[in-house]
Amino acid sequence: MADSMKSRVASLSPRQRQIVRLTSLGLTSRDIATLLSMSRWTVENHQFQAKERLGISKAALLTRIAIKYKISPLDDELTKAELRKLGRKA
Repeated sequence: MADSMKSRVASLSPRQRQIVRLTSLGLTSRDIATLLSMSRWTVENHQFQAKERLGISKAALLTRIAIKYKISPLDDELTKAELRKLGRKA
């Protein structure tokens, strides 16, 4: 199963990996859309496709996989540039 999940994670597109990372950091679809200059619907479509590819249905599992397979390490946080784009203080 671990090798299967590892290959599924490897099959994610760069954009899907980016959105999985941001989701695992607790950003909403709207926040991610603002950050990446895309519509909320596009973000949600990428999230759905990533979950389908990984064979999961819950965002909590998406976060666990992001941490386990180092898409978003446990100590990951938004960069200063990402925080500025979201209008938050670093």
